[in-house]
This record gives sequence, C-alpha cells and structure tokens, in this order.
Amino acid sequence: MAWFTGIAGFLAGGALIWFGREKIQALVIDANTLSRNLHAKADAIAAASKK
Repeated sequence: MAWFTGIAGFLAGGALIWFGREKIQALVIDANTLSRNLHAKADAIAAASKK
C-alpha cells in the first residue's frame, strides 16, 4: 500500500501546482518586474557616477 500513498501524493502535488499556476506565474512576473526595475536603477547610478 505504500505505492498507493506515493501515487496519491504525486497526484495531489500535481493538482496543487495545476490550480496554483496562475499565482506562480504572477509571482514570477512580479519578480521579473522587480529585477528590471533594480537593473534600471543600477544603470542610472552607474551612468551618474561616470559623469
């Protein structure tokens, strides 16, 4: 019966990822936006320091 528990856990994890994929995608998009903003600020600081 241990194999049944393993399969059930695998299916539950897959369902969790499937139903939570919009939230995961939103988090990834937010992280990419934050990264882009931080890079823009770093570029601005680097450009200002070269003057």
